[in-house]
Amino acid sequence: QTFYVKYGDWFAWLCTVVTIGLLGCFFFPSREMKAKVSLPLDLDSFWDKTNVYNPSLTNKMIAEAEAELRLRLPVELLALLQKQNGGYTTGYVFPTRIKNSWASDHLPFNELSGINLNRDNIMFNFLISDAYRKEFMIPEKLLLLAGDGHYFIALDYRKSSDPTVSWIDFECNEDFQIAASFREFLVGLVKSSEFKYEDEMI
Repeated sequence: QTFYVKYGDWFAWLCTVVTIGLLGCFFFPSREMKAKVSLPLDLDSFWDKTNVYNPSLTNKMIAEAEAELRLRLPVELLALLQKQNGGYTTGYVFPTRIKNSWASDHLPFNELSGINLNRDNIMFNFLISDAYRKEFMIPEKLLLLAGDGHYFIALDYRKSSDPTVSWIDFECNEDFQIAASFREFLVGLVKSSEFKYEDEMI
């Protein structure tokens, strides 16, 4: 018997599996590939590299975090965290026309939390959002990205699986949307050193 006659069905099945696998890789790239997106800011100057608090981000860490949180993280956020997994930024503000507990014309963005599967590390780790939620009575479906315990900037999944970005200060009864998406939030950021503060205006 020829090879094809003897193993034809098995060989055809193997070819089908390989073809499906290749097509899957092409049309459904991994989260790591998806995270390599163009960003509306300079990635190389975004992070303060003085101190690194979390291990480098891996696909496994992303998968475990999303499974635990039961949500999908924005690809722009993953792109930032693949450069450095949380820590201090080089200093930004988010301009706003809404007067708030921080200022009349802007919000601070001096740090960004990352992913650390070790819950003992509470520095720059948004997997401890549940602990903050219980302590400060924060609603469900808010992923805390930045803040000092009195205020927070958070990914807001309360209305959709595609999060908006919200400012939260429950001590001052403030809870409002500041950007329709994380990408829009990044677009709006201004370097602290370049922002014209209200008291500097003529």
